[in-house]
Order: sequence, then C-alpha cells, then structure tokens
Amino acid sequence: MTKRALAVTVTLFLMFLATAARPALAQDATAASQADSARAVIERVGTGPKARVRVTLRDRTELKGYVSSVAADAFSVTDAKTGDARSVAFSDVARVKRSGGMSGRGWAILGGSAAAAIIVIVVVLAPVLTDGGAA
Repeated sequence: MTKRALAVTVTLFLMFLATAARPALAQDATAASQADSARAVIERVGTGPKARVRVTLRDRTELKGYVSSVAADAFSVTDAKTGDARSVAFSDVARVKRSGGMSGRGWAILGGSAAAAIIVIVVVLAPVLTDGGAA
C-alpha cells in the first residue's frame, strides 16, 4: 500500500513539474527589443514642436504630441493642445510612430498619381488640343 501511495505521489509531483508555469524569458527579450526600437525612433525624430509622435504604451494608453526632451532611459511627450508634458520610460513603450507629414507610401502614391496625370495629359489631351479636335 505504501509503495502504491508513494508511486502515485511521485507521479503527481512529476506531472506538476511538467505542467508548471515557466518564466517568461521571451517576453523580457521582446520588451527589451521594443525599448531599443522605440529609442531608435525617438532619436531619429529628434526633439521640438516638429518632432510629432504617437506613442502606444504597454498598458495600451496612447499619447500624441511632440518629443520635448530625451534622456538615457526616458523621454517626454508634450501635448501640443494642452501643453501637458508626460515622461515615458523606454521600457513602457510598446510602439512609437511618427505622426504629421506623409509617410513614404503617401509620397509614392502622390508621385504615381502625378505621373499618371502627366501621361494622360500628354497622350490624350495633347493631340486633341494641337490637332484642333479633328478626328
């Protein structure tokens, strides 16, 4: 009887160890890489009223404004409308996105549209206008 109880106890203990929660090391590495990428974006954007950003924190809070100052482990985002500044640690940042102005995709779409308009004018309208409309 005692051998059986011991076997059941050992089996249950081994099953507990196999299914126990493991430390979340991958999440720590992800948080560190997010902090590094946020630091890189903030350094590229710079500081001042033209350095507009949209910051999403790890608790899903969103901040909009401009970067007013940058330190070694944090930066400040100032709301342009209210003038309230909030200090944000790089480790608390989930995503940083530049705001204001057009993105590269927007410039590409604008350039493609301008090129298409020029082609339409040259190919379709130029012969009509220079020919006097005669067909």
